[in-house]
Amino acid sequence: GRGPDLRHQFTDPDDYLDHVARHRAGVTDSLHVAISGLIARRDVTLLPTRLHKNRSIWESWLRDLGCRWADAPPAVRRD
Repeated sequence: GRGPDLRHQFTDPDDYLDHVARHRAGVTDSLHVAISGLIARRDVTLLPTRLHKNRSIWESWLRDLGCRWADAPPAVRRD
């Protein structure tokens, strides 16, 4: 599965933003995480979901703000 939804782990928006900002970069299918990452000036790659919402928002707004798009998560190297 996708794992736990960060929105439900924090009650304070600042704590949520601080959590996302701890990471240098993020690859996510969550618009909340992608937008938070951009606010924190992090490298963000947005992935699709079953709905077309992510692609539409990326094309309309997030691409111009520096967000990248990927059709699938990057392969994980296992050395």
